[in-house]
Amino acid sequence: MKKQQEYIQRSLLERDKKLLEAIRESQETKKLIAATEQKEKEGQKNVGGSFGNSVLMLGRRSNQD
Repeated sequence: MKKQQEYIQRSLLERDKKLLEAIRESQETKKLIAATEQKEKEGQKNVGGSFGNSVLMLGRRSNQD
């Protein structure tokens, strides 16, 4: 009976370690995605203005030809 309890305890500890590792990886991935989206958003703001709009319009005209 004692060996069974020890086995169960070890199994639960191993499961918990793997679960926490998966949660950490998931959180890290979410942070990386959020950071990438933020950089893209900031990049779009920097491209804006009259020059950015002119480039966009030129691109649309060439696509229509």
